[in-house]
Amino acid sequence: MNAITTWQLGVDGIGWVQLESSEFRYAGGLVVAVFDGGNGWTVFDLGSSQVAFGAGTQDQDGNNYAYYWNSHYATTDNQGNVGGMMLWLGTSPEFSSDSIGPEQTFRISNLGQGRVSLQATAGSFAGQYLSGVQGGWYPEQWGLGTGSFISSASPAAIRISGDLLPLLQITNSAYDTDLSGRDLGAITLANANLQKSNLSGATLVGVTSISGADFTSASLQGVHLGAHDLATATTWASANFTGSDLTTIAGAASARLEGAILDNANLTGRNLRGAFLQGASLKGAVLTGADLTGAHLDGADLTGAHLGGTILHGASLQGTHFDGVDLSTTQFDAAPQFTRSTTLRTTFSGATVPFPVLGANWAFLDLTLATITGIPSAIGTLVADHALLPTGLSLEKVDLSGASFVGTRMYEIQLQGANLQGATLTNALLKGAKLSGANLTLANLDSAYLIAEGADVAAALAVHTGAGGRLPVREEARPPAPLGQDKLEAAVVTDAFLVNTVLDGAHCDGVDFSGSLFVTSSAVSGSQSASAVGASMNFSKFDGASVVLAVFNGAQLSAASFATADLTGARFLDNGTTPTQLTPSSDTTHTPASVYDAHLEGADFTGANMDGLNMRGATVATAKGQFEKIYDGYAGARVPVAFAYDPTRLGTTTGGTTCPDGSNGPCTL
Repeated sequence: MNAITTWQLGVDGIGWVQLESSEFRYAGGLVVAVFDGGNGWTVFDLGSSQVAFGAGTQDQDGNNYAYYWNSHYATTDNQGNVGGMMLWLGTSPEFSSDSIGPEQTFRISNLGQGRVSLQATAGSFAGQYLSGVQGGWYPEQWGLGTGSFISSASPAAIRISGDLLPLLQITNSAYDTDLSGRDLGAITLANANLQKSNLSGATLVGVTSISGADFTSASLQGVHLGAHDLATATTWASANFTGSDLTTIAGAASARLEGAILDNANLTGRNLRGAFLQGASLKGAVLTGADLTGAHLDGADLTGAHLGGTILHGASLQGTHFDGVDLSTTQFDAAPQFTRSTTLRTTFSGATVPFPVLGANWAFLDLTLATITGIPSAIGTLVADHALLPTGLSLEKVDLSGASFVGTRMYEIQLQGANLQGATLTNALLKGAKLSGANLTLANLDSAYLIAEGADVAAALAVHTGAGGRLPVREEARPPAPLGQDKLEAAVVTDAFLVNTVLDGAHCDGVDFSGSLFVTSSAVSGSQSASAVGASMNFSKFDGASVVLAVFNGAQLSAASFATADLTGARFLDNGTTPTQLTPSSDTTHTPASVYDAHLEGADFTGANMDGLNMRGATVATAKGQFEKIYDGYAGARVPVAFAYDPTRLGTTTGGTTCPDGSNGPCTL
């Protein structure tokens, strides 16, 4: 029989258990356990999570006696009066609970937060649980205490006041128990229940085994684990190791650490091969030289972690956060297992990312504010679909031919002089992009945004649709004052090479294409034309550009400027039932669309709204003709364009139109 500790025990709202007596050792006398102010009870560990509780008392002659809790009598009588717990009864001297037997044995379970349940193993209420109530027979009839024991069919909480480490030793459970700062000594925690336990600052160095232990949601900040191998425990899921020095552990290969908090923990050089760290937080953790080969890091947060020399070969990195991390010496596979979808992206916000980590597959990665180092002069078949690129990323003069940027966010990207021949930029977000001198030959920018995609352009520019009409805008998007062209954050595409480039449906309001080569060459492609069908190009500029054989059917070109441009053979027809708009803006400037001094030979404006268009000085054709020219393309490439054209055809001109000869419209040729 092992007396392991002393506790006070009680029931919340009822009181603490104490021994009371009346006429002790006399006929008619008694000793009972009732609730009141309480006294200490010696706890005896009987093994197999069974305990006994005893306390001593004296008779009037000073003789000492020890009595133990028991289940000999039922805790209520037939009349419903609470019988309480009898320890000695003078009228029945054959009953004296002065030794530990089956009736004095209770099965103890840890309920957490210093509370236990106590189940009788024998006696009048075997299988029932101890609880308490206010009042009862002995408090009310004898004046002994203020509350009485009762039995309960379901577990009831008995609160402990005293050292809780013995509770772990007795029950092999520290569930939701505060053992912070304690040295657990040489006990075994094999198969122990340590769920939600508080072991912050505790010392487990001398613990003989943690095999099979369950540390789910345990608080382990600053814990001292010695040389234990974390893999031997069943799980550390959601455990909190914040700030802990784990450099002494034998390892954690294949350890179950799902959802664990390892913020600022030190795991320098540790073996975490195959560790299960899904959803774990490792913010600021020191993993320098650690081996996470094959680790499961899906959804893990390594923001600000130290990953110098860390090995991540074969690691699963779906939705992993590397924000703010310097990955210069981190070891990845040639093709890391990053997320390749818009949900649960792998993120590198503010990180330093060497190009070899990314290779030619940037698809779906969040590279916001990242610094990408070592970008080569050519990236073969780059795929960056739906990636979130760093604002202002410099890819100047980089060969990106055939690259795919479908739906990519590439704000203010620096692509001056870059080779984007055959690139796909459909639905790309290019506000503020710099594409001056870039080669976009055969590129597809269908539905791309070359402005801020959140801008309500119709409200911002209040664009005319002719005949006093307007583009359909929400009522709430009409005045107050227009947003203004400077708010569009338009890209700059000056002097770019846009041979057979597709801009259909693109958002290009305010974009500057001045000096660019936006032409169709059958020698480059017999199936793809330079086109901006249905594009939104209000306030755009093509001044001095070559726009030969380009297709603008149904484009919105209010206040657009083609001054001195070559529009030979260009088409401005309807796109289905939607006419091309070449009208003035309806903001306070009333800026007209302009083809001033442009070449319009063979241009076809049939169906276009040319109300207010400035055609002064434009050159038109009244007869069929032939066009033939060889342009200097990107990197000196020859771009031949040759075709026969028909006479220039005008759309709807009005008194507000300025005709080529300087007169007011309607215009005739």
